[in-house]
Amino acid sequence: MGSNRTELEAKEQTIKRLQKELNDKKQEVNRMKDQSERDKKEIKNLTQKLELEKSKNEFASEILKNKTQMEKDFEQKKCEMKKMMEKELKIRMDQIQKMQDYCLGQKEENSKSGPKRKRESKEVKKTRSKRQCCDTEVSHKANSALKTGDSKPSKSSD
Repeated sequence: MGSNRTELEAKEQTIKRLQKELNDKKQEVNRMKDQSERDKKEIKNLTQKLELEKSKNEFASEILKNKTQMEKDFEQKKCEMKKMMEKELKIRMDQIQKMQDYCLGQKEENSKSGPKRKRESKEVKKTRSKRQCCDTEVSHKANSALKTGDSKPSKSSD
């Protein structure tokens, strides 16, 4: 019977050891389940973050496309405005030139008609009076040559 008792104690010890191993395995399985749940949550969280980043990137890409298109449109409008302004400037310059030509023509007509002369500098007066003297002298000589019948009036010696 003694051997039965030791055998029984050995079996009890084996049962306790196996129960302890079973409990350890159950705890390990529970830890693994918990870790699996945490991993699933982490995967879900990372997936959401990834989707958010993806949508941010798509949004940023769309913004970049829009920005690029807006820059192209702006450059095109700027070029059109520049051409339009150059055209308008040319028209204005032509108008100014026509006005200047018209005013110059009016000025010449006024100076030919006489009475509205501006004050002249002394040099201009001297030149004009010299010219008038010469013209008068040539005119007198021409008249006297005509009266005397001379075909070539004598030249004045200046």
